Amino acid sequence: MQENQEVREMEQEVQGTEQEVQGTEPLEQTARRDFSRVGLWLVFATILFNGMQYLAIVIYSAIQFAVSHGDAAGDGTGLGTLTWVQLLPAYLIAVPLILHFGKKLPGTVPEKKGIKPLHFVGAWACCIGIAISCNILGLIITAIIGRLMGITVQNVSAELISGMDPLAGVFLASIGAPVCEELIFRKTLITKTLKYGEGVAVLLSGLAFGLFHGNFNQFAYTFGLGLFLAYVFVKTGDVKVTIALHACVNFFSSVVLTGLLGRLDVATLSEYLNGAGTMSPEDRLALLVPYVTEHMGLILTIGLVMLFEYGMAIAGIILILANLKKFRVSAGEVTIPKGKRFFLIFCNLGMGLFLLIWILRIVAQILGWF
Repeated sequence: MQENQEVREMEQEVQGTEQEVQGTEPLEQTARRDFSRVGLWLVFATILFNGMQYLAIVIYSAIQFAVSHGDAAGDGTGLGTLTWVQLLPAYLIAVPLILHFGKKLPGTVPEKKGIKPLHFVGAWACCIGIAISCNILGLIITAIIGRLMGITVQNVSAELISGMDPLAGVFLASIGAPVCEELIFRKTLITKTLKYGEGVAVLLSGLAFGLFHGNFNQFAYTFGLGLFLAYVFVKTGDVKVTIALHACVNFFSSVVLTGLLGRLDVATLSEYLNGAGTMSPEDRLALLVPYVTEHMGLILTIGLVMLFEYGMAIAGIILILANLKKFRVSAGEVTIPKGKRFFLIFCNLGMGLFLLIWILRIVAQILGWF
């Protein structure tokens, strides 16, 4: 009887080992397939979102050409600005299609917990601190790259906002981008990868969000901001929270501060402060005093907004450092072995193609090819 019992126990151990071995291969195949499908969906989103903008420009230009009876492109009036022509089809047609096809992927929805008002303000401060810190780091890196390569790396994000129609800038920064980007990169992307762990979902969300902006300056701070917003989403389960945080960050930095600076002739002020040519200090002062007096209200407003922004940023960085040990990510339903995580997540058709497209685009932007 004892021998029979030992034989049965050995058979059970062997069967258990075989099941583990057999279960390893399906796990790897399933994980690779899941991440490849997510990557292909991101490629689809890339092509559709950007393609819709290019198609809108082509149609707009063709209509302008027809309206002007074959003359130059026309004055651009009557049909709306080029910015609106790009934005509306992308946000009203491309984004709903992207979200529709994203829903077809299997996923896990995080538990909805919400957030207290005071914690929201703290999270807002953390967002500003991360965005400003990462932006400064990105500017330093691009300056080093530009110096080493003997080129000037353009700050695409600054040029985009400053040269945009004011109303379009408000819509893009405060409504369009926060809503659409959070629905795509937080709610959809995270729910499709959450079963492999919060850490994996947060990393992919931040990385895809950063790459999708298509230039290094924006990648630097959107990657850091995307990681934090992704962490907030997996812990609160409420995309409205991350939309609100995203909108607050964009509104004050890209709309309020940029709009105020746009109303101030910074070039003239810089000339008066630093001097031009052989201008004496007395002449500079004679020009500077009436200029500052005339724009005193605007200068004070800009100073207060900047004080608020950088005060929030410092508070946010302090909060992050003070609570660093509390930032924890939970394991998912499926655990990928540590030595195989990078290979299974990124070394597949979909994710590989997505990374290749955007990395090449960022390199091309750095080199000034477009």
